[in-house]
Amino acid sequence: MRYGTHEVRRLLSELSRITGSQDVRAFTAEHKNELIILEDARRVGQYGELPLDQERVEVTLKAAKAIIELVKRIWSP
Repeated sequence: MRYGTHEVRRLLSELSRITGSQDVRAFTAEHKNELIILEDARRVGQYGELPLDQERVEVTLKAAKAIIELVKRIWSP
């Protein structure tokens, strides 16, 4: 695995593999569409490839916050 990736779904897959967390697998399956939008938003920011409307911005922020909370749950003592 190349850890320098910007692909959120790949990073979550690796996190699931390392931790064995079913929560990560469930989260990834449940939020697949939002994660794709989040990855697209990163490309927009870096390359300006796609238009980014208000709805995509809201989905992106919500997905990013949900990922942060997921990681906090997994790494909390």
